[in-house]
Amino acid sequence: MLVNLKIKNVALIDSLDITFDKQLNVISGETGSGKSIMLNAMGFVFGDRLDKTLLREGTDIMRVDAFFDDLDSAVKVYIQELTGVNLDNDLVITREYYENGKTVCKINGENVNTTILKKVSSRLIDIHGQHEHQSLMNNDYQLDILDLFSKGEIEPYLDNLNALIDDLQQVNSDLNGLGGNLEQKQNLIDLYTYQINEIDKAGVKQGEYEDILQQIKEMKAYEKIVEHLQESYKCLAENSYITPATDLVNEASKQVATLQEFGDKYLNLSARLESVAVELDDVAKTIKDYLSSESFDAGKLQQLDERADYIKDLFRKYGGDYNGLIKYYHDISNKLDNLINSESKHGELLKKQEDLLTEIQSVQNQITQIRTKNSIDFASKIQKEIALLGMPNASVQIKLDKRPEQYTRKGQDSVEFMFSANIGFECKPLAKVASGGELSRFMLAYKIVVADLDEIGTLIFDEIDTGLSGKMASVVAECLAKLSRFKQVITISHLPQLVSMADTNFKVEKYSDNSTHTKLTQIKDRELYFEIARIMGVGENAQALQVAQESKLRCNEFKNTLK
Repeated sequence: MLVNLKIKNVALIDSLDITFDKQLNVISGETGSGKSIMLNAMGFVFGDRLDKTLLREGTDIMRVDAFFDDLDSAVKVYIQELTGVNLDNDLVITREYYENGKTVCKINGENVNTTILKKVSSRLIDIHGQHEHQSLMNNDYQLDILDLFSKGEIEPYLDNLNALIDDLQQVNSDLNGLGGNLEQKQNLIDLYTYQINEIDKAGVKQGEYEDILQQIKEMKAYEKIVEHLQESYKCLAENSYITPATDLVNEASKQVATLQEFGDKYLNLSARLESVAVELDDVAKTIKDYLSSESFDAGKLQQLDERADYIKDLFRKYGGDYNGLIKYYHDISNKLDNLINSESKHGELLKKQEDLLTEIQSVQNQITQIRTKNSIDFASKIQKEIALLGMPNASVQIKLDKRPEQYTRKGQDSVEFMFSANIGFECKPLAKVASGGELSRFMLAYKIVVADLDEIGTLIFDEIDTGLSGKMASVVAECLAKLSRFKQVITISHLPQLVSMADTNFKVEKYSDNSTHTKLTQIKDRELYFEIARIMGVGENAQALQVAQESKLRCNEFKNTLK
């Protein structure tokens, strides 16, 4: 349920903070006062395509926050899985647009993109503007509506169908892994055999590539290495200019040893110096060995370069590095083994594929039967509600056709809502023959029929009562009141009957100071009676207020029968 809406800098609105009733909310006001801005603000926060002209002139950011509570448990699970946002009982959707073009969308403070925002909003709220009936004209949406009506009966079959399709996809994947037909299979055998032989012939060892790169690096730095090793050896062992380090340490050890009569600490110190001298001598011999072994071999360097390039190319083709190469080798070895020994398994999978396709077709036929049966009842109920909404001669049919695909996750049916507004005229596709007002009433009729079946908690209607008056206006008001006992309803209206029927009333007004502004306030009692009288056009005298008060009283009495 939409509890609260905060709007800032949207068109003529500076700032609004609106708290909605959980049942029937009606917004009224003079023509041009800014009622449509409310719908624009709601469309903005729920993910509609951005209209940059909505940013109030002279400001650099517009923002709308929508607060929801009492979320359906299935909706909460859907949103948490889709967004990763933790939900308790409350949800806040925020959308901002900045003058520099930046747009920010958030759900409970976490940034989301507009695609996610629209998906979340679609499970929370339905907005039906005068020109926003595209969803009702979409055949896939019509199929979803029929399935919603058939929910308790059809859901297990759809779940079973999807499980079977998952199994079939796995079988198809396994078949592809076995090579498909004989030609494809032989091509894969040849490919895997070539790749295995190539990797075997290469004989790459773990760490070999890194070792070769290190050797290449050292060979290319031959002169520098020899120069520094020679200088190091001179410092340690052979030097014609200064005493070598090994001689100096040995002399230091001897000098300290002469002090041993003064305590063991000097003897220990001498021993440590002797150990250092031994280690230095060993290091000097090692450096000398390196120097004697160091030589530059241009032929060997070329061989190492070629081997490194060969291994690098092998890694690029088969896994990226040594571990990837070995994994790839084992994988294709297993695949080759399966291909060579796959005749029996191939037959088993083909049989399983055939059985699954047969079972899928059987389940789809059962789904079709359920839809066919329920489509008649569903069409009849919608037609009955439409008759009550001022179209007594309307006719509704639901046409089921077979999809060209062998199977889909929704079954083999395509659905087309057929409609005729007048006696003697053949029903034709709703999307082609229904006017905007007829689509609005069709949508209202559908919502009434499935009011307790879907998970959406809030319905918003923009002047669904356009073109109605008198008795039919009262009927629409009563229908919306009934619907609001299952769903929260927010509607913009010019009908006194609907304004009188509201559980909570809001009035939109435009005013000017140094600029033009739109404000919305909650009205009740005497202020509400004046608004009803204004819409009725009966003036603002005591008699007019009496008429308005009686209208409100009659509506309250009707609503009391719904509780």
